[in-house]
Amino acid sequence: MKKINKKGFTLVELLAVIVLLGIVATALAARVFATMNNSKSRTFVTTFNDIQKQVMADYMIGQVITGDGKEVLEHYDLNEKDYVLKVEEYGTGGYKVTLTAAANGSFNSMSKLEKEKEPCTNISGLNEGTKCSGKQISNVIETGNE
Repeated sequence: MKKINKKGFTLVELLAVIVLLGIVATALAARVFATMNNSKSRTFVTTFNDIQKQVMADYMIGQVITGDGKEVLEHYDLNEKDYVLKVEEYGTGGYKVTLTAAANGSFNSMSKLEKEKEPCTNISGLNEGTKCSGKQISNVIETGNE
């Protein structure tokens, strides 16, 4: 009689392992995408805070550039593919800074920021009174001159 070689795995065992790997991969992919979205929101908020600090520094040396065109983006070293920035005089002693995610830019999928309504209460790192709406953050910077 011939001996049958029983080394190896059955088809059912292989399918079970493949199904388990698929479940693990799906859960892992969802976690990775959520982390990427949170990272985009944090980067966007950090950029906004940096711009506010730069506007205040520019005010101190008398060189605040206002408007919403390419010149403003270049002054604050921002990529026009990713951001729309508007800096405008506000009242008698301040500037309003509004940063918006460009339509087809890197920040187009920031679910955490998109869920926020005015004021931004669930996003850490933003000053009190900062307003969020969709993919946009705005705040008034008081310069103290009134």
